[in-house]
Amino acid sequence: MAETTITCASCGADFAFTDEEQEFYESKGFHPPKKCKPCRDAAKRDRGGYGGGGGG
Repeated sequence: MAETTITCASCGADFAFTDEEQEFYESKGFHPPKKCKPCRDAAKRDRGGYGGGGGG
């Protein structure tokens, strides 16, 4: 895989999606990120810092 550039859906900044990140996302079955790391971190803070999950 080659490093790709993605435009953040939140702030519009371009960010690199490295080979290593692509391999990690693919191995976990995740879709590529839509937001840059600072925007993802801000979203986590806004919702209390809790990841997914659920369950009960």
